[in-house]
Amino acid sequence: MDLTLSGRLSMGVPYQGKLYFDYSVHILTLGGECHALEQIAELNLPAESVKAQDNMLVELAFLAQQLTILGIPQEVLTPTFLLDHLATDDYLLVTAQITELRKKRHAVGESPETTAAAQ
Repeated sequence: MDLTLSGRLSMGVPYQGKLYFDYSVHILTLGGECHALEQIAELNLPAESVKAQDNMLVELAFLAQQLTILGIPQEVLTPTFLLDHLATDDYLLVTAQITELRKKRHAVGESPETTAAAQ
């Protein structure tokens, strides 16, 4: 079972004067979630913030743990970087891919082969 999905961004992400389009996503792991929570703490956001930007930074902290963009170092893909460089169209594309990957992973768990192997 492939644990990632790959695709091509429609708008691209600018980095060091170039646009990058090829990406892949994977399922959020416990380690990725812990790292995202650490990044959120480092952002020093107000505890009960209702600002759209603060809420998006939280979402992007989790997304950053699931997203790889070919040609951009992983450590560059911080919530703040993504907020400033990821186009809305591409954000929607990537989050749809993550949803599709989750569906595929759930479907594998429901397959007759998996059920038969578990018995």
